Amino acid sequence: MHQGERGTVAQQTQIAGEWITRPEFAQCARVSVATLRRWSRLGIGPRAHRVGPRLVRYRKAEVDAWMKDADRS
Repeated sequence: MHQGERGTVAQQTQIAGEWITRPEFAQCARVSVATLRRWSRLGIGPRAHRVGPRLVRYRKAEVDAWMKDADRS
């Protein structure tokens, strides 16, 4: 298998599994995407990472930790 600038397919799949989209996070948190946008502006919740001009992703581990901490509150 050829490994180019973006790595192997297996590496790409592993990386993709470490990130979730804003709609996926909204579904987990049971809030709207608009609420996540507002939270991001206010510094609430896990950090949103911009991937390209329009794509936003969240690290799954950070979301899981934040959700776990929110359950304790």
